Amino acid sequence: METIQEHPDDLMAQASVPNLRVPPSHPETYKSTSTMNEMDPVYAFNNADGEDVEVEIDLDKLSPPLPPDGGWGWFIVFGSFICMVLVDGMCFSYGLFLSELEETFGASKMQMTLAGSLLTGFYFMVGPLVSGLLNKFGSREVVLAGTLISSVSILCSTFIYNLNLFIVIFGICGGIGYGCIYLPAATVVTSWFVKKRATVTGIIMAGSGIGGVVYSLVVPSLIEMYT
Repeated sequence: METIQEHPDDLMAQASVPNLRVPPSHPETYKSTSTMNEMDPVYAFNNADGEDVEVEIDLDKLSPPLPPDGGWGWFIVFGSFICMVLVDGMCFSYGLFLSELEETFGASKMQMTLAGSLLTGFYFMVGPLVSGLLNKFGSREVVLAGTLISSVSILCSTFIYNLNLFIVIFGICGGIGYGCIYLPAATVVTSWFVKKRATVTGIIMAGSGIGGVVYSLVVPSLIEMYT
């Protein structure tokens, strides 16, 4: 039996235990791979001639790199913080718009409250769906999609004078967009921090409260200025 020792960086560049792909340094040699015992760092192969070949690997060197706990991660924290300020600031300050919305649509407070409730409800309810999208596409793509959906929804809602359409566009569509922003912003730091994870998570979550304060100060002035 022939034995070959390979450096794990060469052999496992694109593989994950227990499945092993063909070693890039020997593309013509191996036709198939087999699984291994987790306690035995030896992979068995059948080469083109039908001979058994074993490859020894140091599994200690296959562990994934640790998060940096700093560096570019702080920019991720800042971006997540801003997401929380904008998303929760809007949701928490919706009550400030009620009187103007009631006058605009000629609707009752109960009817107008429904739009705000759907906005907050949907951005939590889409959590399982967003989790699946995160696993498939990554945080950046999901947040960009959520930003586009929520921005278009809120912008379009400013030109709508039909109550039911407003509830759908602002409440449901806007909530879905916010959900695509909220969950990645709350969880992405786990890939960047270990020792400081609790601290940076607290910083990000503080954006929710700060957003509520900022919106409560700015929105009344804007309403008074433009109505």
